[in-house]
Amino acid sequence: MNTETLVKPRAATTGAVSSWSRDSHPPSPLDRIAMRVGLALLLWGRHRYRARPDREAQWELIAHRNRLERERAAREQAWLAAAHELPRR
Repeated sequence: MNTETLVKPRAATTGAVSSWSRDSHPPSPLDRIAMRVGLALLLWGRHRYRARPDREAQWELIAHRNRLERERAAREQAWLAAAHELPRR
């Protein structure tokens, strides 16, 4: 078994520079602030240009739910009426 690969990892390509090497430095506080501001701007931009809701589709959905509720209530009333007409012991 070759133990050399277990001790030191090899780069996928020859001469590739890894950002996670031992010689890399952590980002400066100014870089961290710049990254946070950039991320905040990206998120703010996505939030601002949200698609507007389609009012007609919302009304159709509300009408559909109301119709389903009326149908369910009618089925329940029919079931209760049928159960009431059953002969009792």
